[in-house]
Amino acid sequence: MPTDTAVTVAVCTRNRATALDGCLASVAAQAIDLGTVEILVVDNGSTDRTAAVVGDWQARVPAVRAVHEETIGLSVARNAALATAGAPVVAFLDDDARATPDWLARLVAAYRDETIVAAGGRVDLEWRHRPPRWMGPELESWYSALDLGPEPRALGEGEYLVGCNFSVRRDDARAIGGFDPGLGRQGDRLRSGEDWQVLDALRAVGGTVRYVPDAVVHHTVASERNRIRWLLHRASEQGRTNAVLDGRDTPQWGVALRAAASTARDLLGDAVRWRTGVSARVALPVVVRRAMGFGYARESAWPADRGGVR
Repeated sequence: MPTDTAVTVAVCTRNRATALDGCLASVAAQAIDLGTVEILVVDNGSTDRTAAVVGDWQARVPAVRAVHEETIGLSVARNAALATAGAPVVAFLDDDARATPDWLARLVAAYRDETIVAAGGRVDLEWRHRPPRWMGPELESWYSALDLGPEPRALGEGEYLVGCNFSVRRDDARAIGGFDPGLGRQGDRLRSGEDWQVLDALRAVGGTVRYVPDAVVHHTVASERNRIRWLLHRASEQGRTNAVLDGRDTPQWGVALRAAASTARDLLGDAVRWRTGVSARVALPVVVRRAMGFGYARESAWPADRGGVR
């Protein structure tokens, strides 16, 4: 690898060979000298054609390199990328996302400021099929959409990037312990929060997180996510994630009962107010928040085995 490699693009993938091919095509088309880029594919135990897709790209683009991480979990795969990346900046791109041509150049430019420890940009949704009729702007963030405005700026406390368009200084991320394997997607589990925790840890030691609006990626929404059932499950898992991030490591029945009672009371109040005739598009954002509340209560009462959660 050239000693002047500026950035490693890390794509963590599992059994999404077709999507991965489109993702790598968007990286290969970046408006940046690929001689300064390492493209690292972390194969997280794939059993489909992923290896063949990566091999095809390696034959065309010498910058493509593959590593294998058999322990299933997005955080584990991302930590494998941090451990093996050859460049000082690691830009994470989801396998079902496509980067716009200026994405990488915009991110790399942000790191000219030595105080920047993480940077990311806007995420637009790309629906594989027509969005469901109940989909509205209030729900798009559940599918990883992000738009924090047109101006580049430092993010404040409580503001976060999205993991499908997220970059860090490799050594700084390693120094704070990387991504927590007790958080993040693991197979079909929709837990998240590993990227939030990294950003909070980096800010806690004085680093700056930069929002770069022109560093845009398009995130594909798979057809199986067009169901209300999936959305409510995703919200419930986010509630469980929030409980983990709040330190609910042992059963806390008082917290759980208060959270469940508050959520049930709110849901009953919603039903009384709405009565009849309220469309799903109007009601669903509120119901989603209630599902998140129940997830929080559940995790507070019955903490799951979280392994590496710190």
